Amino acid sequence: MALADALDEENRAITAALLAGQVIATQRILATENRRRIVSGRSADEVHPEAVADADLAFALLHHGPRAATGIRRDG
Repeated sequence: MALADALDEENRAITAALLAGQVIATQRILATENRRRIVSGRSADEVHPEAVADADLAFALLHHGPRAATGIRRDG
């Protein structure tokens, strides 16, 4: 409910649910990609720089929208 309480909109309950869903989906995608990399035989230490870059990009996209993808350098 904290997310819904922070929003000042008429439909804040649905807005909060949609925003939470985006965060959860993003986390799930990042976890799936990290798992895929590790299952392929790479160590967590090897995967870490790419995982951090992916997370930075993912949360920039959530924060700024698709325009965030322009100019963001993804190492890895």
